[in-house]
Amino acid sequence: MESRMSPFYDWLDHARIRRLVHDIGALRPGERLVLLKGLVPGLVAALGLAETEAFLTELATKSRRY
Repeated sequence: MESRMSPFYDWLDHARIRRLVHDIGALRPGERLVLLKGLVPGLVAALGLAETEAFLTELATKSRRY
């Protein structure tokens, strides 16, 4: 099953996320890295350290695939 069709992702505002990804894609790579770093404190506050670290581990796995 594709993730965008999974009920797990029904709550996502897909159009908004697509716009954000498109807009952020226009930034230089260094600016995108700074943006990612800027998101981390809010993720830790919202999800907790363990879940944020698990997400970052997933992100590292995905980056190795590319």
